[in-house]
Amino acid sequence: MDCEHVPLSDCLTEAIEFRNRNRQDHRDAEYFTWRYLDRPCEVGAYVVWVSDDGEKLGASTVAPHDFLVDGEPVRLGIVGDISVAPEAQGRGIGSRLLKVVREQLPPGVDDVLVLPNDAARGPLERAGWVPVGEIERRVRLLSGGRASGLAHSAIAFLTGTLAGLLGGRVRCRFDAAEESLEEIDALWSAANLDGLAMARRDSAYLRWRYQTHPATRYDVTVARMNDEPVGWVVSHTIGDARWIDDFVISDASRALDIVRSYVENDSKGSGRSAIHTRSLGTMSQQAWSRNGFIRRGDTQSVMVGGTILGRTRDTRWYLTAGDKDV
Repeated sequence: MDCEHVPLSDCLTEAIEFRNRNRQDHRDAEYFTWRYLDRPCEVGAYVVWVSDDGEKLGASTVAPHDFLVDGEPVRLGIVGDISVAPEAQGRGIGSRLLKVVREQLPPGVDDVLVLPNDAARGPLERAGWVPVGEIERRVRLLSGGRASGLAHSAIAFLTGTLAGLLGGRVRCRFDAAEESLEEIDALWSAANLDGLAMARRDSAYLRWRYQTHPATRYDVTVARMNDEPVGWVVSHTIGDARWIDDFVISDASRALDIVRSYVENDSKGSGRSAIHTRSLGTMSQQAWSRNGFIRRGDTQSVMVGGTILGRTRDTRWYLTAGDKDV
């Protein structure tokens, strides 16, 4: 069984065709180009192929991405589109592929990271991948929600009211980010990242991830207190529900007030039924719960190849829904 690393730019059409033959949901060249080739990183995306007698039987596309671990740069390959030909299933192709992706890192890539579905977690662990946490989902049902959510809404109202009594009523406003996103760079530079492991979030990343997405329209808003930018929120809507995809603040002590103001601002006169958020890490979890967000049971696993573990032993991972790159 042979394995090789090939730059995606050299096999784009072949990689797309192989993936679509072996997956139920299809992706086109526009999506592949956006997700893998347009990503702002000095190291290009690549495909790990597994072949037998010249026949390609398995493939995984990996997109290197810049992270910071305790303020120091680290480059992780984000693993996606793992595919095995149906006729090759049961022959260990998938296990071999997962092991090669983890163990054979190309120059410039320090480790690999994957956000797998539940079915893939077991095979990944058997191939040596290591879980580092779970992206948790929280939801705040609002007055516009369905009658079936009244009990949930009552709990959210009481916890949200308690948050208001326990904390001050410091309000902030949310302005649509300018196209240049210059304020984002200033906030990113000022953010305290000590003790955190998180992906790059400067204007180049946000522009690529949210403003050029081929299918979804995102709202990028800057949070301000006394006209001073203090963080940003990225979200999109599905029906009458708001989904928060990214939430970053320059000072964690302001999270409670920012979340409270965001809920109040988004729910006024909007007919909004719910606000959903998904994250791993402590930057905002307490702020969500104290503002009436209830944790759901469904989570998203986060796993790494393992070579980075020595550098992240004393750090806390922070990932959001936007880090899944879908």
